[in-house]
Amino acid sequence: MRKKLAKDGAPDYQRGLRLDLPIVHYTSNRITKTFLFEQAKKIDPDFKLRSGSRYRLNRWREAQIEAGNNITYGDLLAEYMRLNRQDGAFEKIPSGRYINFLSEFMENHGDASRDDALAAWHALKEIDAPKTYAAWKRHFKP
Repeated sequence: MRKKLAKDGAPDYQRGLRLDLPIVHYTSNRITKTFLFEQAKKIDPDFKLRSGSRYRLNRWREAQIEAGNNITYGDLLAEYMRLNRQDGAFEKIPSGRYINFLSEFMENHGDASRDDALAAWHALKEIDAPKTYAAWKRHFKP
């Protein structure tokens, strides 16, 4: 379980986002996301947002704050850029739930539709088994 982060005072975006601003009351809103994206584009005009990078950035930021590390939006930008430049697929988020199930189902059933994957997920939810593709495969033997 994640520790609740302190959120005293005005949100950082209301104080004016800049790279040397310490992260005190981070808000994941359009203003903050646009700020990070525009700063990244200034450094790398070909910068592209990678699916899953914001989730991982938020977990990194939370871990830094929980560890007592004082970070700035410049530090956040550096990690944001690193995450979006990584080669290969991100490591799966440690969860045996819906998104990982769908991903594994589609990997193993190339001709299946999303509706097929959703039907398999709903069937799995109805039985007493872990909510993983491996459990579905054991119980339903496609």
